[in-house]
Parts: sequence; structure tokens; C-alpha cells
Amino acid sequence: MRFPSLQSLAGGAWQTFRRFPIAILLAFKATVLGIWWTHLSANYARTYIDTTVEARAWPLQWYWNAIVSCYLGMLLSVAMAKWAEKRQFSRRSVIGLQAAVLALTTLYYWSLPPDPSQYMVIRTVVLALGLHWLIAVIGFGQGEVNGFWIFNKRLFLRVLTTYLYSMVLYIGVSLALLAIDKLFNVDVRSEVYEECWWVLGGLFTVWFFLGGFPKTYENPGEISDYPRGLKIFTQYVLLTLVTVYFLILYAYMIKIILTRHWPAGWVAWMVMAFAVAGILSLLLIYPLRHMENNTWIRGYTRFFYQALLPLIILLFTAIYKRIGPYGITEQRYFLLALAWWLLFITIYFLVSRKKDIRLVPLSLCVLSFLSCWGPWGAFAVSLNSQRHRLEELLVKNGLMANGIVVERRAGAAPVKVRLKDRQAISSVTEYLVGNHGYRALQPLFKRNLDSIMRGDSLTERWQAFQQTQRILKLMNIGYANRWMDETEADSVGLADMPKRFYCYRNQGDVVSSTDGANFVANFTVDANISDSCELLEYTRGRLRICPDTARNQLHVSLASGAGEATADLAPIFRAVLSSNELTISLAVDQMTLPLKGGEVTGKVVLSDVRGMKAGSRLTVSRIQGIVLFSKR
Repeated sequence: MRFPSLQSLAGGAWQTFRRFPIAILLAFKATVLGIWWTHLSANYARTYIDTTVEARAWPLQWYWNAIVSCYLGMLLSVAMAKWAEKRQFSRRSVIGLQAAVLALTTLYYWSLPPDPSQYMVIRTVVLALGLHWLIAVIGFGQGEVNGFWIFNKRLFLRVLTTYLYSMVLYIGVSLALLAIDKLFNVDVRSEVYEECWWVLGGLFTVWFFLGGFPKTYENPGEISDYPRGLKIFTQYVLLTLVTVYFLILYAYMIKIILTRHWPAGWVAWMVMAFAVAGILSLLLIYPLRHMENNTWIRGYTRFFYQALLPLIILLFTAIYKRIGPYGITEQRYFLLALAWWLLFITIYFLVSRKKDIRLVPLSLCVLSFLSCWGPWGAFAVSLNSQRHRLEELLVKNGLMANGIVVERRAGAAPVKVRLKDRQAISSVTEYLVGNHGYRALQPLFKRNLDSIMRGDSLTERWQAFQQTQRILKLMNIGYANRWMDETEADSVGLADMPKRFYCYRNQGDVVSSTDGANFVANFTVDANISDSCELLEYTRGRLRICPDTARNQLHVSLASGAGEATADLAPIFRAVLSSNELTISLAVDQMTLPLKGGEVTGKVVLSDVRGMKAGSRLTVSRIQGIVLFSKR
């Protein structure tokens, strides 16, 4: 066996770069940004902060926006390169296509919001899927079905090979770093493992995959070279799973008919799983349908699509059960869109004589791109559906007139609203604020919502919760979570209802003095669980931190537990109880608690405290911060 030389490996890598320069450069940029983000992350800064403690800001969202844009641009670049190769474009046309890719990547980056959001995550995933399907189908015209299948078979096998190499390499490098750490007492910090992940997952994987990207696009009359392993996997694994799904779903459908109960919502995902596994199996065994001893495949294909029709009816019924009372959200939109796509594909393969398998990825690609933008897209439809549902609830309870929320005067008693409706109003408002931003509700109010929102530096989750509280207050109703029951609602006044609170250290403040402390460690304790102590590692041993919310204290000691020092939490709790807000920002001095007594001296600087607030009662769920200490 002859091993490839370094020269041949370098030559192969260079040829791959010449073939896909923009894709590899974008992957390289994303890798560098990922490593940079790792070093700037707040978690890294708090974990390895030294005794000249300085707070570092959480990395800006533009890092992730740039990484996401590079990833999508890389996929589009590969698709354009394949199209140009397949259609034998001139060099000038290739350069023009790649320049257009760079321009679109830049425009997409500038279109992304400055703050992280679920909207961005969903759109990125959908676009990435659409671009993968575009790579699979672009360039193959009518009459090139066999060439299309051969190309995607090679692509599929290359993907599996790439992930196997990447996984083995990462595990091997991680174990090597762990061995150096443990055997030679070398401090291998956690960010080194993350850097390896970025390099292997962000650059090596892309370069290695593109190194084996199919270079020929032949279109033979028949496919004779069919991998035996793929045939065994498809016939004995995938088709077996399809049969099991088929039996389960039909048994459940018979149960619905006999018991006359609506189908459960999750059955929709089971039907989709059955359909995906079945269609994938049929695509993989497509070339075998005319071979000797495999004519059963044509009969099985028709049977599969015929069997899908009743299950598609079950799928639409399950979707309607959720959309009818609760409206459309992004997840329900995509499930409904996939249901219509499945119906379209099923009818096509039952009725059409051509049965062109290129239609599967092509239709999914078009569906992905159409669902991301426009008034018909997932986000616009979901926004309009949920806002319309909110308007109906407000009108029903006399909280809206002439399309505008009726704002009550300051100090007015809250409007009496049934618990079920209050829960629904709270849920819809929280969804709209969290997924689309509070400005999506501006058309329902005369007052400018910007005037009641503060620019608090919160994480998205807590900022959205705070903004929801303020909007509900403007509606003059109390927030009600879905777990509250009628008994609790009747017996507890609005002011005494449990509400989530979040107290955090002003992110603009820094811990400027160590007061002579020799060691620093960050901690997170769950104050809901009794004896929920955390053992912290530091350079000379371990530190033990235990919450005692009954006495409003934190106990800090060495790992042995002897000579406990205490930090008094009472000032923090008093600040939370005295505030009318549920999200409270305190200066660093207010969040700094001295340690008293015991074998440990120093101070605790809290970063946040969260829990439930009900009138004058406080239930703390989690406490986070850093402890700066020395041994006596």
C-alpha cells in the first residue's frame, strides 16, 4: 500500500481551491470568526479571568451574522460552480457568477438583525436546506435523470465519508489534548477544544468534501454500477422502517375511526417521518426498478403513494386541530407547507407517466426560498395570524375598539378577564414580542411603544419577557402563565400573582478591584434544590458554594466544608421586592457582597439572580456570579 505524499496532498488541495476558491475562502473566514468569537465570549472571560478582574462584553451578534452569511454564501458558491461546470460556461461567466455570490452574501449579512432571534435561526436553516437541494438538482435538464441520480449518489457517499473523517479526527485530537493535559500537567483550556472544532468542522470538512466533489456529469442510458452496500441498506433497513411506520400509523388511524377522537398533534410529525423515509428509500433504489428480480419495486412504489393518501388526510386533520384554535406559527406554517408538498408529490407520482425524480429536490428548493420572504412567507403569515388572534381576544373582552387597544388611565383597576383568555392573550403577546419584536404590535396602539421600552442590555429571552409585561400593563391586564389554574386565579390578587423576575448586574459596570484576592472562580447554583452546592475548581484545590435562601445567604468554604464564610443576599432581595419592575438592573456595588467569617476571605460579585415574585414573597431559582477569595 502506497501512502500519498505531502506533495500530492498539497497539489490536490490546491486543485480543489482553484475549483472552488470563493467557497473555501468563505469557509476560512467563518472559521477565523468562530475562533475569534470563542476568545471573546463572556463564558471564556469569566472562567479564565485573572485577579485584575475586568468585565468583558458579550461578543457582538455580528460575529454570528457574518458566520451564517459565509456559510450560506459558501453553499451558493458551490451551486454556481457546479452549474458553470455542468453547462460549460466561459471563464468570464464563472467569474461573474462568483462575484454575484459575494454580492448576495454581503447583502444578506447587512439584512440580518443586530440582535439574535428565532426568526434568524429559522430562516437560516430553511435557506441552508434550500441551497443543499439546489446543489443536488441545478444543471440537470430534461432527460438527465440517470445523470442526476449518479451525481447525487456520489455526493451522498462523499458526505458520509467527510463526516466520518471529521468525527474521527476531532475525537483523536481531543483525546491527544486530554492526554497532554492529564499526563504532563499542561493547562489545556477548553477554548483549545473549541478552536479544533472550528478548524476541523469549519475548514477541513469543507475542503475535504469539495476535494471529492464529483467532477464528471455523465448521463448513461442505464445505471449498472449500483453499490451493493447501498442496496442492502435501503432494502433491509430503510424499507423495514417504512413498513413499521406504516403499520403503526394505520393502526392509529383505525383507533381514531373506532373511538371517534381527534388525532394527537404529534402524529403529524410521524406521518412526515414515514413519508420522508419512504420517499428517500424509493429515490435510493430508483435505478433497480427495471433490473431482473427487482420488478417488485415498481409495484411497491405505486402501493407506497396510494398508502400515503389516507395518511395525508390524517396529517391535515392533525394540523387543523392545532391551527384552528391557536392560529399559525412558523413551525405550523412549515408543517402545513410540507403537507401540501407531500400531497402534490404523491399525486404526481400516481398520475404522471414520466415520474421525474428531479422534481423532489427541485420542488423542495423552490418551497424553501418562497417560504422565507414575501407576504406568503412563513414569517408574514404567522405574524398576521397571531396578531389577528390577539385582536379577536381583545375585542371579545372589551379591550379593543375600532382596531385600537383601549388604554386605561394610570392607576385604574385591572380589567376583569377570564383566566383562559388572559392566558391566551399573554401567550400570543409573548410570542409576537419574542419572535417578531414589540413593534409588530404598534398598529394596535395609539401610544408609541418605543416610549415605554427602555434600552436595557438584556439577553433576548429576558428582554422579550420584560417588554411583554409592559405591553400587557398598557392593556391593563395581568400576565397569566399556562400553568395557573382557576383556583389560584380566584384566590390570589393581581399584585400577588407569581411572576418571573430577573435581577442582573449592569453590564456597563466592571469589577475594578480585587481587594487583595488571590483566586477567582465563576459559579451557578440552583437555589430551588436543597443542598444544591457547587464545587468549583481553582489552581490550588476546590471551593464549595451553597445557597441558603431560607436565611438569605450564600455559604462559601473550602471543599472540606469546614469554616464556612457567608455572603448576605438580603440587600439584593430587598431591591427586587421594592421594585415595581420584574427586570431589575443594579450597579456592581449593589451586586457585590463581602464574605464574613470562616477560612475564606473576599467577596462575591453576582451577575444575575432569577426566580418568582408574588407580592412580598420571593422564590429564588438560580444565582450566578464570580467569587474573588483568599485563604486565611
